[in-house]
Amino acid sequence: MQTQKSSNDRNTNSSHTGAATLKEDLSNLKGDAVALKNHLTEEGKVRASQIADQAQTKLSGLGSASRVQLQKLEASVRDNPQQSILFAFLAGVAASFILGRR
Repeated sequence: MQTQKSSNDRNTNSSHTGAATLKEDLSNLKGDAVALKNHLTEEGKVRASQIADQAQTKLSGLGSASRVQLQKLEASVRDNPQQSILFAFLAGVAASFILGRR
């Protein structure tokens, strides 16, 4: 009878030890998951900032390129006003044909 009680005590102690280990492992897992979430959040913020900076750089480049093209167009119109008027007239005629068919 004594050996059976001793065996039950060992199983009970083993169960308590296993439960404590499982509880500790779950606590560690929770802490690791929180740390991973925080790391990914920070990485996302950094990456979003980098993308925003790249977009801003490209947009400012487009703005300056379009200003240069507009200046070239204005100079072309100033240098050849008759040709510019002829192109505008032909574009109007083409638009009236296209819109007139509807």
